[in-house]
Amino acid sequence: MKFLRFPFSLKWKIIIAYFTLLKANWLIRIYPLEKLIIQLKKRNNRNTIEAKHLDSKIETIKRAILIAAVYTPWRSECYEQAIAAILLLKDEGINVSLYIGTKKEAGNLAFHAWTTFDDFCITGGDNAANEYQIISHF
Repeated sequence: MKFLRFPFSLKWKIIIAYFTLLKANWLIRIYPLEKLIIQLKKRNNRNTIEAKHLDSKIETIKRAILIAAVYTPWRSECYEQAIAAILLLKDEGINVSLYIGTKKEAGNLAFHAWTTFDDFCITGGDNAANEYQIISHF
């Protein structure tokens, strides 16, 4: 992927996603999960965008987060991407759901976080809900 070949609107979203991933990383380090959820709920907005624009906005932000996460020198995995998606989409007036799940993998417990809007998976993979036992939902 060549950054310069992307349309300007996507380039801008990637830059914003990059710094939002940094913010998410720091929020995760500063706040325990319960307090982080409280902070995120304070930003709670109602869906203010027309339905026809939701899909393209969500898809653009999803793509920007996935691209930006590859280039961060800090940890930007499922949990950070999920928090970044919540922050970016709430700024757009779109409420998303955060799920945290677990599964047994090679004798160890694996945790995973993902975000959804209605039935559309934004971060964390399309099959996360099927692969992981949901332990928390916000």
